[in-house]
Order: sequence, then structure tokens, then C-alpha cells
Amino acid sequence: PLRQIFLQGVTTNALNPKVAIFFLAFLPQFVDPARGPVWAQMLVLGLIFVKYISDTFSAKRTELTRRFADSAD
Repeated sequence: PLRQIFLQGVTTNALNPKVAIFFLAFLPQFVDPARGPVWAQMLVLGLIFVKYISDTFSAKRTELTRRFADSAD
């Protein structure tokens, strides 16, 4: 059930136009056309962002799970 809820949230956020606007406004400042295709740089930066957020939420979930298990004892 938690996995399904998580995937629903990811899907909802991925399809949210505000997310696309954020990426289009935030990421270009880190792109240098002289260093290669702009689309490839944007893709890499987007994937790094998604990985960072995923790792952050995974760590937080682990922490909350431990805290909940400890309080149940």
C-alpha cells in the first residue's frame, strides 16, 4: 500500500505543469551550450535532482520507520 501511494504521488507530481515550469526556470542557469547539447545537460541535471530527492525521501522514510518501531516497543 505505501509503495502504491508513493508511486501515485510521483506520477501526480511528474504530470504537474508546475514541476515542468520549475525545471524550465531553474535548470537553465546551470547549462552551458558550449559544453554540449542543451537537452542532454538538462536531462542530466533533472536526473541528478530526481536522484537527490529520491535518496532524501528514502532516508527520511527509514528514519521515521525506525522511530515508529522504537516507540512501539
